[in-house]
Amino acid sequence: MMRFLLPTLIVVLGQDVTPEKVFKGHQGDVYDLAFSPRGSLFATASFDRTVKIWSLETGKEVATLRGHMGKVFSVAFNADGSQLLSAGDDKTLKLWNVQSPSEPERTFTGHHGWVHAAVLSPDGKTAASAGGDKTLRLWNLQRDKPFRTVEAHGASVYSLAYSPDGKVLASGGYDTMIKLWNGRTGQESRKLAGHGEVVTDLEFSKDGKSLFSCSFDMTIRKWSVEKGREVAVFKGSSFKGHSERVMGLSLSPSGKEMVSFDLAGHLLTWDLDTGKVIDRRTISQAISPASAVYDIALSPDGKWLLVAAGSGGVLLFRYEQGR
Repeated sequence: MMRFLLPTLIVVLGQDVTPEKVFKGHQGDVYDLAFSPRGSLFATASFDRTVKIWSLETGKEVATLRGHMGKVFSVAFNADGSQLLSAGDDKTLKLWNVQSPSEPERTFTGHHGWVHAAVLSPDGKTAASAGGDKTLRLWNLQRDKPFRTVEAHGASVYSLAYSPDGKVLASGGYDTMIKLWNGRTGQESRKLAGHGEVVTDLEFSKDGKSLFSCSFDMTIRKWSVEKGREVAVFKGSSFKGHSERVMGLSLSPSGKEMVSFDLAGHLLTWDLDTGKVIDRRTISQAISPASAVYDIALSPDGKWLLVAAGSGGVLLFRYEQGR
């Protein structure tokens, strides 16, 4: 899950929620989160130049991955959880073996600016990356150089997502556009226009037929991948929907619900059939007034919600909606 560089301040307004557990260990803001496919582990990317792997059950740090020379913005597991991909401010991507992560298996170089988004294809053979140099790059994991480089957007690219079958890759950027690409060749297939500001996050539905996006324009949009058009807009006033810039989203494993968060620190749960908000919460100042929200992630079983709370570490909340 990718989000914009501006943190969401944690405030105490409306319904309060207290974390079940707090994971602390990074020396800088925690910026990105990823659950392993089975949900027993999760990884965190931090401004302290490290990636950490944690046990969800014990709450203990399993490993610290060192090698980046700048802030780490992105972290993602492969489909079987054996490898981890990270990327960041040092313009590189790094591939790690989860069982023996003392040093990266491979480092990918070629970007001319910071790398904000990096994802692995579902078959584990390809990595896609994008960032400040406006390009999209596709990498064969057995080689150090990209096999496809395109100037993807008219401004920095902030979000990437593969469809579950790997056939489609979506990108979103500061130019307000979403683009769909052939996930294997990197050929552009569609442009999706509708957002009025930077596209901060993207996620495909479980069947790959729909794409969800969120933006600083305070909306979340649902798109038909096949038809390349918008089919729904989730928005509202301060009582229904977000009234602040939307920073990120996460779909429940059932595909029936979606959790999103905004600049004011509000967590909203949406019923995707009705398009209505069914739960609205504000994250507690559980750590300190200086804490900030950068990312959220739902566990694969739908029971837990992780929140990257900046300098406050990682907060674990029980998620008891329809899953």
